[in-house]
Amino acid sequence: MERTIFMSMTDAQKILALRKELTDHSFRYYVANAPSISDQEYDKKFRELVALERDHPEMADANSPTMRVGCPIPNGLRKIRHKVKMLSLDNVNNAEEVATFFDGLEDQEVILEMKIDGLSLHLSYKEGQLIQAVTRGNGTEGADVTENARTVHSIPLVLRKPVTIEVRGEIYWSLTSFNAYNASVSEGDRLANPRNGASGSMLLKDSREVAKRKLSFAAYSVPSDLPAAVTTQEALLEYLESLGFPSTLTLPVRQDMAGLPYMTCLANEELMPAIQHLDGYRKALDMDTDGLVIKVNSLEKQRDLGEGERSPKWGAAFKFPPETKETRLNAVIIQVGKTGQVTPVAELQPVNLGGAMVARASLCNQDELDRLGIDVGDYVLVQRSGEVIPKIVGLARPSPTKKNHGKSYQMPKTCPCCSTPLERPPGMVHSYCVNPDCDDQVFARLVYAVGKDALDIDGCGETTVRTLMDKADVKKLSDLYAIKDFSFLKPATAKKMREGLEKAKSAPLWRKLSALNIDEIGKVTCQTLAGRFSSLSEMSANQDEVQELIEESRTISLMTWLDKNIETELTALAGHEFYFEEDRKAAGVLSGKTFCITGALQSGRRDDVSALIEQHGGIVKGQVTKKVDFLVQGVGGGNNKAAGAMKHGTRVISEEELYQMLGVPMPVVTKNFEE
Repeated sequence: MERTIFMSMTDAQKILALRKELTDHSFRYYVANAPSISDQEYDKKFRELVALERDHPEMADANSPTMRVGCPIPNGLRKIRHKVKMLSLDNVNNAEEVATFFDGLEDQEVILEMKIDGLSLHLSYKEGQLIQAVTRGNGTEGADVTENARTVHSIPLVLRKPVTIEVRGEIYWSLTSFNAYNASVSEGDRLANPRNGASGSMLLKDSREVAKRKLSFAAYSVPSDLPAAVTTQEALLEYLESLGFPSTLTLPVRQDMAGLPYMTCLANEELMPAIQHLDGYRKALDMDTDGLVIKVNSLEKQRDLGEGERSPKWGAAFKFPPETKETRLNAVIIQVGKTGQVTPVAELQPVNLGGAMVARASLCNQDELDRLGIDVGDYVLVQRSGEVIPKIVGLARPSPTKKNHGKSYQMPKTCPCCSTPLERPPGMVHSYCVNPDCDDQVFARLVYAVGKDALDIDGCGETTVRTLMDKADVKKLSDLYAIKDFSFLKPATAKKMREGLEKAKSAPLWRKLSALNIDEIGKVTCQTLAGRFSSLSEMSANQDEVQELIEESRTISLMTWLDKNIETELTALAGHEFYFEEDRKAAGVLSGKTFCITGALQSGRRDDVSALIEQHGGIVKGQVTKKVDFLVQGVGGGNNKAAGAMKHGTRVISEEELYQMLGVPMPVVTKNFEE
């Protein structure tokens, strides 16, 4: 019948009708949890809308349901300044701290909501249309993730009422969707946990990939004006649901369970029993939670109490103690890192901790194994440290077949990869494989060399590195440049590799130096050296000056490596036009100068401005120290960095002055939220 009606419509009318119908169906499916048509019927209507929009580009609409599939983001993620600062909550961890925080509010009604473990997001709507989505960031400014937010089905693109409003909530990855994603990718591409996965996903530069991950959203606050009838936090959440948002009033569960995901009570003896009740409920939720948010329910009272510099005075986050469970230690796997350091990793009988299946945990070293007194076959106590990192905290009970109770697992005497005898230097807690040609070490070094702390070659992950080792016998950096034919890789990966390797030739000196994997010479040391010297040969010729910058042991390590490799690895790389010197034509302007950046920038993302400084020979640090020459002060810069600049005598310059130093006009690409 619907098709017959559409036949009498113009194409423009069909497009508008389909958009409204699909938006309504999306609300019923993702928010109301009451779908009214089958997935097949929805897909059919969706495909019809895609075809009509393709034939009528003049009808393009950023908030069409078809935008849920995502698109590339051509200019990356811009920084946007929040009109109203996004504060964080103070933590309370027990009954005494709760009583202290809410002292004097005994007669006030409070509301308890689940503290979802995800990424805070600010949404802006104009006359019911989504116009912008910004992450919390540092509370003052965040990343513009509007295109990525459009792919999240539980974020309404068009509200059920044509209001102009700002809404804040949490992006999260449901455990069901997270586990399905990890099951669909190779082991090396699996993500560690839903919280970090959700945060990282929203910062991707291709929203098509975000769409595949099926993230979710729950709303919990409105920093803008509200209707006069909305006088409590509970009413605010109900109002948000009337607009089409899922909220912390009703959250998806993985199993039937009586109760609610929120409660209201008086801020006295009723509060702790309510917390305990919701602690039991949260384990049934289809998401990670790390506590409860406790807020004064009255919005008028919230305004009276006000806010501090970092957190509101009307609310707090109650953090639950880390969940601990018993499981069996099935095996101990020995991992070999890029320096040869050997680390034992526990292979566990998978156990559900806070909704995530934990199957591995680090055991650190032999001393830790002896302290725990655990061995393969024992039942151990596992805890998610900080609700994220799994850790073995003790022995639950020994293996029933174990004769020597209290005996701990003993590390092997030889490398599990190359059988070289392991060595434990005096005074050290770790054992080492001393064979630099060990395949596990080679793999770890290559992964680091192409990673973000070195050459940052796009598309060259662990799986690709393994393939390069197996198919092209790659063992060191120069071997990558010796490859003539990448046909053994997928075409898209091969293209990224060729482009990435070529781009790396013009990378800043510190990145190239970091890629060499010289023992004791990490990223920060590389940046320090590149800030003073223009080439490796200059470092080699000025050992005394090098030692003034870095510790003696690091200087010895650097010089020893150079003596050993100058005629081999460095010569081989030079043969491929990969040189360890700055291009003084471009880099000399800021050579030897060190910068720190604070505040919101108008000329681009902080990462882009940092890269520009590096391209011109400068070094960018995260904190102001006595070695920082300039603090670039953006809008709303932090007080700590300004105080550090005053303490160390660091010169504070504006963003415009930075570009004056570069000798180029300052571009302005970032729009403030108010605009």
